[in-house]
Amino acid sequence: DILGTLERMGDHCCNIAKSALLDYVDASFNPTLTDATTK
Repeated sequence: DILGTLERMGDHCCNIAKSALLDYVDASFNPTLTDATTK
């Protein structure tokens, strides 16, 4: 149903945001690690 779909989409967006945030935090605290992964 639509509510279930919206809920799943919301969870998906939250997970993406969390991943992006964690990546950002990792990048700001481990610059050398980021350089290795982005090249």
